[in-house]
Amino acid sequence: MKVRFIQGIVAAAVLSAGSLVYGQTSNAIPYEQTFEAMTEGQSILLPDFSNGWYADTNSQMVAIATNVSYTWAGGMVLHPVTNAAHTKVLYFSNASMSNEFKICDPLSPTNTTMDFMVQAIGLQDVNSNSVADCQTALYLDTNGFVNVWYGLDNSSTNNAWMTFTNMPALGTSSWARVTVAFDYITDQVNFYQYFMVKVNGVALLPPNGLGYIKQSGYFDQGPSGNWLITANQNAKQVRAFALSGSGMLDDFVVTTNEVTNFYGESFLLTGSAGANGTITPANATVTLGGSQLFVITASNYYRIASLTTNGTPVVGMTFDNGSVATNFTWSNVQDNGALNALFTAQLATNAAATPYWWLAQFGLTNYNADAVADQDHDGLQAWQEFIVGTDPTNYASVLKVLSVTSDGVNDTVKWLSAPGSPNYNLFYSLNLTNALNGWAPSSNNIVQTAPTNTITIAQPGQPVYYKVSVTN
Repeated sequence: MKVRFIQGIVAAAVLSAGSLVYGQTSNAIPYEQTFEAMTEGQSILLPDFSNGWYADTNSQMVAIATNVSYTWAGGMVLHPVTNAAHTKVLYFSNASMSNEFKICDPLSPTNTTMDFMVQAIGLQDVNSNSVADCQTALYLDTNGFVNVWYGLDNSSTNNAWMTFTNMPALGTSSWARVTVAFDYITDQVNFYQYFMVKVNGVALLPPNGLGYIKQSGYFDQGPSGNWLITANQNAKQVRAFALSGSGMLDDFVVTTNEVTNFYGESFLLTGSAGANGTITPANATVTLGGSQLFVITASNYYRIASLTTNGTPVVGMTFDNGSVATNFTWSNVQDNGALNALFTAQLATNAAATPYWWLAQFGLTNYNADAVADQDHDGLQAWQEFIVGTDPTNYASVLKVLSVTSDGVNDTVKWLSAPGSPNYNLFYSLNLTNALNGWAPSSNNIVQTAPTNTITIAQPGQPVYYKVSVTN
């Protein structure tokens, strides 16, 4: 099968040997044909050829219903028209057909892109005689590699076939997306016309240093990649698309726009940040196979605890007490996705793991050193005051027993308490000489009633000593 792109009276693309035929009418650009409006078995050829399609009398060109699935490695969707149902394709057999387009103003040339899905039935080699007037032509050889007709210079007579092997060979059952971009207007120095071919979104790379690599600043527009000189330099326009051979065609699009998204799909990535942090951007639309940079930032006194994509931890990223910000690039996007970040408090290195935010509210920002210091000289280090909920910079704010009174039967114990303190536990001892092992619980889980707590208990004996504790 062969596809040709021709200039002047004819301009087209080709995939297989055979003579070209041209219609009597032409279509305007932009042009799109998905074949979805056709019925099963309906020919695309009209008696008066008024839809621009033309073929010789031996050609068969009918719509067939099929469950088309254009995917390849990585699940990337290949069809150019994303809003079509993709239930029908154009089947052609022993065809020599074309679709013509209106001539643009030769004094105001326009860059043109042709984009379509094609499946070859039968592979064969082709000779240069059948493409002598083409700007370029493509065919699959018997090894399944794409061959391209191009110009060796701007003479329009010094042309050659080039075989591209930088991508896997295509078989007769393989759908391929073929995109050919013609650049007619950006070389204002040498007045060359260039084209670039992509198959399944991969630019064909000329072997052995042939072809012309786009240089920065040389082309003012057009998609980046590897460019070749068109085989026919006499006109700056595409006049027709021609096919010969047997195969199937779908999503045939001709446009003056550059096809930068060769997969025709875009997806929504959302960034969700837990409390005490942000993700920027909060959402982003990314084309299939594209990438998006996210910036994850923790609030003051917090750090990143975890980062997941679609619920799975990001590979290769770990976080510690210093992880206050990071960048994450979501690469090779294949579907909608969610990036989620959770944050946790930064902690000083002490037994209580005192949070930075708690120390900072008292002006203590030399975190590790301040956590183990007794700033107000009340007998408790800052990390201990964190546990009991007192102010580490206020001598009067401390956990201590204020008084013990007795009526001979019951004792009443009163102590300073703090808002937000954990529940208190009251212990007693009848022998301080064995204080380490002699403390017995009296009452547990006593809820704070700041600024003081008072409890009355049966006197356990004489003499008796009391202490109050909390556990975080």
